[in-house]
Amino acid sequence: MNKKLTIYLLLLTFYNLLFSQIKKPIVAQNPVNGYTINITTKNLAKEKILFYFVYGTTKQNVIVDSLTIKSDSQKVTFKMDKKIIGGIYFLQIASNPKTVELAIDNNTKINLELGNKNIETIKCTLSSENKDFLDYQNQLKMLDIPQKNALRNSLLKKYPNSILNLYFKIENKISETQPQTLDEKIKFRNSFFSFMDKTDKRIYLIPNIYKLLYSYVNILPITNENYIQNIDLLLNGMDCKLTTYPVYTKWFISNLNYFESKNLEKAYTYFFKKYVDDVKCDILTNVEKNAEKNRYITSTKLPNGSVIPDFTMVDSDLKEYKIASICPQNEYTFIAFFSPSCIHCQETIPKVKILFDQLIAFYPTHKIKVVSILNDKDESLWSKFIADNKLENWLNLKNTNPANKYQETLNAYSNPNFFLVDTTGKIILKSFNPFAIAEIFKQNLKKN
Repeated sequence: MNKKLTIYLLLLTFYNLLFSQIKKPIVAQNPVNGYTINITTKNLAKEKILFYFVYGTTKQNVIVDSLTIKSDSQKVTFKMDKKIIGGIYFLQIASNPKTVELAIDNNTKINLELGNKNIETIKCTLSSENKDFLDYQNQLKMLDIPQKNALRNSLLKKYPNSILNLYFKIENKISETQPQTLDEKIKFRNSFFSFMDKTDKRIYLIPNIYKLLYSYVNILPITNENYIQNIDLLLNGMDCKLTTYPVYTKWFISNLNYFESKNLEKAYTYFFKKYVDDVKCDILTNVEKNAEKNRYITSTKLPNGSVIPDFTMVDSDLKEYKIASICPQNEYTFIAFFSPSCIHCQETIPKVKILFDQLIAFYPTHKIKVVSILNDKDESLWSKFIADNKLENWLNLKNTNPANKYQETLNAYSNPNFFLVDTTGKIILKSFNPFAIAEIFKQNLKKN
């Protein structure tokens, strides 16, 4: 072979070998982020359409977008170009309380048609997923439980990668028949969340997560021991910086309040110390954390079942009253510390009056007393507050001791502050919780 040709072939081979080892850059295919929701409207001029998700134990509506329709025939669009967390969102006409739910993932495109103020009549012409979801919502009222389950399961299989899949899995778990024996209940509780990833960010935007949690804590009887186990099974080892962590913790705070009549103080103090009172975990606002810290201090200083320390107050005529003398005269005494200038007091005290007016009327042969105590050195608004809120049937007292020693004893620095005590002075509750108070009275008082 020609020497020059040989050298050329060797160089060519080396060249090909060299560049075959160099990886060609991979051109990334950017996923389409966000969503586009087009709504063709008719006969809805001046109406406002709300697009929101539901968050929190109080089911707070977080408005993502809203549009006011200007003409009787108009197309409106809700659009997001940034990457989102998939979730279940709501559409509502502001003047009508009815809503519909939409399954929103990245790259969701929906065309809808709406011709009246009843949002439930909306039609979907693009996005088979949301067409099926809207049909499902319309059929719910007409289906029995087996039919609902069958329809959900068919949609689960049809949309394995959609937010609907998680939403319907949660619905299935909520409707699942619970076992009967104690051992089976414990096993069921211990494996309750195995069907889903507890750290999935989308849980933040799933409205049925709270119903799922309620089902979870009710598998076993509501006791301190069971509730502590419930908390640990869900939260132990979870990174508090995860999006889902405050969803669970804030729900536990609310649920422990809801079940106050069960005396879950031991569970609450355990939960607060281990999962809430942590400087690394910024899960509550300063106001929320201060409120929970105050609740924790009161719970440890004056646990339920302990006798309320005695203290002396006076009425507007300076007649003295000792709490230790008031309690034996009543089956239940509700003590409310307040300040007329406190905004929260202005909102809450009227609710206290409504509840206890109803309870006193419902149990007319039982002795129930409300004692209000001015927890403020400024008395200028005291009489007016009592008159404006029609509290004359309460025992309205104030402090005459400049040192305000009762505040330290009762941890009653903030306003409002509440104690429900029985005839022996034993503390039953340390909050205004209408459900818990009604439950306690129902269990211990007879309607005559």
